Amino acid sequence: MTLPETDLNHPAPAPLWLPALVTGFGTAVAMWTVWWITHLPTGQDFAPPWNVSLPLLALVLVGGVVLGSRHAAKPILSGTIAGLVTAALALIVLGAVLSDTEGETASAEAARSFRDDAPVIVLGFLAASAVAGALGGLMGLALRARGHSTESRWVGRMAIVAACSFLPLIAIGGAVTSTASGMAVTEPVVSFVMPLKLMAEPRVFIEHTHRLVGSLVGLTAIALLVTTLLTTTRPSGRVIAGVLLALVATQGTLGIFRVGENSSVLAMFHGMFAQLVFATGVAAAAWLSPRFADPEPSRPAACDRAAQKAYPLAVAALALYAFQLATGAASRHFGAQHATLTHV
Repeated sequence: MTLPETDLNHPAPAPLWLPALVTGFGTAVAMWTVWWITHLPTGQDFAPPWNVSLPLLALVLVGGVVLGSRHAAKPILSGTIAGLVTAALALIVLGAVLSDTEGETASAEAARSFRDDAPVIVLGFLAASAVAGALGGLMGLALRARGHSTESRWVGRMAIVAACSFLPLIAIGGAVTSTASGMAVTEPVVSFVMPLKLMAEPRVFIEHTHRLVGSLVGLTAIALLVTTLLTTTRPSGRVIAGVLLALVATQGTLGIFRVGENSSVLAMFHGMFAQLVFATGVAAAAWLSPRFADPEPSRPAACDRAAQKAYPLAVAALALYAFQLATGAASRHFGAQHATLTHV
């Protein structure tokens, strides 16, 4: 059956939940990154004053919602839901101020319990984030883009968010190795409720937040797979999203065993495997983009012949890159002079 011309020229907008989900996760990645940078211990003050950090994080929240909601069919409602999604993901970090510890009595054991006013703080945080999301949606309505983004575009954006979520994780992972913070928190599966007092020591902060951001990456990979299962008809798109989630889960398991066994070898493979996971995330973002999904236009046969000739070179380049990565990781984790010279 042929669709009416109006339907072809004006495709139906994406369902409400899709832009809200993508905007919420994208904003959360940005907020977590800003939070980590501004709260990194420097040996003096542990974090910026609340009257500095809170407005900055609120600005990131509103700005992220504005960027996403301007492409949604219902910007205000979409922005409100996106604010709630962002706040729900931020509850993992909010545990740092919800633990039942005060002053010098902060301890890992006490961190297992919550403050009496924790429910009030959580509800207030969710409500404030919803209001900020609604404000961002209202601004997005005023700055509305022409037309509405289709499902395929939002799926592509979700894949981009998933790929970008690896960047702060890899950067913090590099900081873990550079500062020898790998065993600063000795529990393989650490409690998410880590009081700020315990994180005032830089090595503890870097290691603990590395695991927290890893949990955000895992949730983002799950959201990408769910999104593709609900919206994408291409089996290959669902497969690559599933493969990405499996790799993320494997990487997290490697990290758990690395701490549990206190193994430098596993630490090296954990760092190397991260590059493969990130590369797969970038490939998924390209694969799920609307432009890649469109039927390929006809191209000269010379292009196909050139691609066939370039394929062996691409495989060789990948093998050399893997070797370079292995020697660099061996140099970083073991300080082996031979590995360092070979890497250079």
